[in-house]
Amino acid sequence: MIEYPYSSAFIIDDNAFVAYGGHTGSSTQGQRNAAYLIAEKRMTSHIGTFLKPTVVTGIFGWPLYPDHLVLPYSHVHSIKGVTVLDQEAYNSCDLDELEGCAFVWNDTYGYIDPRRVANYCACAYGVPYQIRVAWEAGLPTGTSVQADMLLSLTIVSEIVLNEIVDPSANEGVGDAGIEEFSNQQYREKRKKLRNTGLGRSARANFAADLVENVRKKRALKL
Repeated sequence: MIEYPYSSAFIIDDNAFVAYGGHTGSSTQGQRNAAYLIAEKRMTSHIGTFLKPTVVTGIFGWPLYPDHLVLPYSHVHSIKGVTVLDQEAYNSCDLDELEGCAFVWNDTYGYIDPRRVANYCACAYGVPYQIRVAWEAGLPTGTSVQADMLLSLTIVSEIVLNEIVDPSANEGVGDAGIEEFSNQQYREKRKKLRNTGLGRSARANFAADLVENVRKKRALKL
């Protein structure tokens, strides 16, 4: 698991939040900052990459067949380094670190083809055990400050902020996806809502729709 590397929001702030319809109300600056950070973390998880180019490192099992390795974060800008971890020998549980490289097979979806380029012990297994990859991934500069992304982040931020300050201000406590309700003589049934990385409510579904153009649905393995 690769931890989220940022401790504060860098896209959404008070100016953008208010400009795109967010209500600060009686919330404190600390509460809003927390909501902005949570919104950006949710967005990163939902679209499958960071909101700005970010260098990240992870260790993965060596792909057997086919050669493609699916990186956890898509929109790959470059490969910064590759280290191949090989079993030292048949009778050893130690790993040697060898030089490696990788071809970017598909940058948008984050598929790479790793290779071992250094000599390795003849007594070791032919297939490497693991691979350590450092790569830069994230939306291209400018994409995260376009109107659809800022509106989506504002909606998610407000949903989170409401849960901190006044949960009743959301469609349902915990941002529950309400598909049917009635009040005296009035009854309403909505279309089925989706469970998204941004939430389950109608507003969260709308926020997810706004960024569908940058979200790439990827196979877990190829």
